[in-house]
Amino acid sequence: MQGLNKSLKSSATYKNLRQLDRNLRKTVKRYFLRRKLGKNTPIFIYQMGKVASSSVYHSLYKQYNGAVGAGHIVSSHHWRAELLLNWAKSGKPIKIISPVREPIGKNVSEFFELFELYTGKTFKESNFSTEELMQLYFKNYPHEHPLTWFDEHIKKHFNIDVFASPFPESGVATYAAKNVSLLVFKIDISDKMKEKAIRNFVDLPSFKLNNLNIGSKKPYHSTYQQFIDTFSATENYLATFEKSKYFNHFYNKDEKAKIMSKWRNGK
Repeated sequence: MQGLNKSLKSSATYKNLRQLDRNLRKTVKRYFLRRKLGKNTPIFIYQMGKVASSSVYHSLYKQYNGAVGAGHIVSSHHWRAELLLNWAKSGKPIKIISPVREPIGKNVSEFFELFELYTGKTFKESNFSTEELMQLYFKNYPHEHPLTWFDEHIKKHFNIDVFASPFPESGVATYAAKNVSLLVFKIDISDKMKEKAIRNFVDLPSFKLNNLNIGSKKPYHSTYQQFIDTFSATENYLATFEKSKYFNHFYNKDEKAKIMSKWRNGK
């Protein structure tokens, strides 16, 4: 019986039916998202990845009476992001939320999230030592991604330059350009501060942030933690972040010292 199931799943007919099912589901989701666009100003959680945005997205999706989408790149393969970007480019109002995270922590987190992409093996199949994982991380990961993300995505698509004015010590800032409103906050601030910032930004007084806290449930969690605890990088590597426009804009002197001490000395 198992052999029959395996044979059926490898057949062209089965694969075509699976693709048809995926396309149908996408069409239905697109239809309902379009229907919501006209209710209230749509919200686009547009972020660089691994900035704890899932909690924000799912909380707003359940509580906001309007379209809510999330993404970190815009392409035809990411249809929600593409749809919301086209909405904004048509001159219609849109609210964008872009959380910020210190760059090295963001990079390490995404390296493990996309483990197979950067190591060539699924986590389940792998048997890498921590030292081997560190070599793969330094060799394969695009380390400057968070440093250029705001210029390559927010400034490029919405003509908002978050670096044009100092970032508040509160860790929260809002920006506006024509039909686009942007909320930026550091993920280090408390959940209460995030709730307040989002409430005010989307005009939803009853908003509650439901923290998913899914990091500890990942199958690679213990390996990830060991990687952080034994992290070792060259001074040239650390200086790339320490001297970057991104890091110096969003983090004050004390915050920067604390973050860099962590990555120099282990957690």
